[in-house]
Amino acid sequence: LLDMLSRAAIGLNHENDQFENAIYSKADEIVHRILNEFDDNIDIFQELLIDLDESLSDISKQSKENIEQARRELEEKTLQENAGIIANEIIRERIKESSIDHVVKKFLSEYWSKLLMMSYLQNTNVQESLQKHIDTMDKLIWSVMPKKTQSERRDLVDALPDLLECLNQGMDSLAVHDDEREKFFAKLAQCHSKAVSSKARSVEETENPVETSSEAVN
Repeated sequence: LLDMLSRAAIGLNHENDQFENAIYSKADEIVHRILNEFDDNIDIFQELLIDLDESLSDISKQSKENIEQARRELEEKTLQENAGIIANEIIRERIKESSIDHVVKKFLSEYWSKLLMMSYLQNTNVQESLQKHIDTMDKLIWSVMPKKTQSERRDLVDALPDLLECLNQGMDSLAVHDDEREKFFAKLAQCHSKAVSSKARSVEETENPVETSSEAVN
């Protein structure tokens, strides 16, 4: 019994207070039982030996589970931090272009970056999901850039339905409130109107105005 207590004490360290306290508590219990119950029957030592062995096994198992849980939490935290770094870098690389409207920059930084993180942290189809959201982001940025030719404006009209659907799907995944969603789309419509305004057109083209994103939504 003393040998087992000694071996248990050798493994004690201050890095695992829960493990250490459990062993001290068990040792204290054994000492008090011997003082209170031992007279001349030495069987109590065998009983306490078995009890100590079982308790140390349980303590060791719990300690290993705690260590494994801490390891998993650390891995998850590291993965989330990496996901955040990757998502922010992807966003930063695209919005550094000063001509992109502030509305779009803010939307990508506050909302779309979270969607990229979620895609990165998924266990299946990570690359496919991540690339889809990156493509949507690139299309959104392109949509608010000046459309100087009739062909570019026509491409915008053709691209709007799919773009708006992908943006809505992304907002669904992020559980964006309806009022926030409506405000963004209203501002985005203004960006599209600005992109196809007369100031953005080439001097050769003056006909066939295109519809804006708000008209496409309607």
